[in-house]
Amino acid sequence: MGLFDRFKKKEITAAPTAEIALLVRQLQSVDAKQRLEACRALSSLGPRATDAVVPLMELLTDDDGDVCNAAAAALSSIQNDRA
Repeated sequence: MGLFDRFKKKEITAAPTAEIALLVRQLQSVDAKQRLEACRALSSLGPRATDAVVPLMELLTDDDGDVCNAAAAALSSIQNDRA
């Protein structure tokens, strides 16, 4: 079972917080540095950041390789803490 299969099978129940909502908006920034910082911050939140899963998945194909890697790390952090 892959990482994305686990996200599909588990119900996401965490309520969004203002902090997470702000970070999710930051993921859509035109500035790669802002997207990178948001990914790292979401990674540190672990399962509390489940509302950011879809936007993080979209960043896996970002033009900036560092952003792609940080998004993958954030997804892994969210999943590992939920497993």
